[in-house]
Amino acid sequence: MTNSGTEPIAADGGAAIEVALHDPHVDDQTLNLVDFDAAVDGADAVVITTDHTEFEEVSPATLVDSMRQPFVFDTKDILDADEWKDTDATLCRI
Repeated sequence: MTNSGTEPIAADGGAAIEVALHDPHVDDQTLNLVDFDAAVDGADAVVITTDHTEFEEVSPATLVDSMRQPFVFDTKDILDADEWKDTDATLCRI
């Protein structure tokens, strides 16, 4: 594991991907957490796995502008789909 806050993962010899972790309520240094901007900068996808207010209040335009391929997977159904309609992002909610 690196100290950069991102962890390369390779599957079956394929291209490595990097996973960045951000949680504003966790202070566990062993997780190599990064700040929100670093986590989404140049990202192809964002997966929201907590229902923290900070994630609910994310500006769709700001997030889309930061990401390379704006795909957002909202596992907590906290994002307002109407706010995301007119963006270039793909929003998937469960």
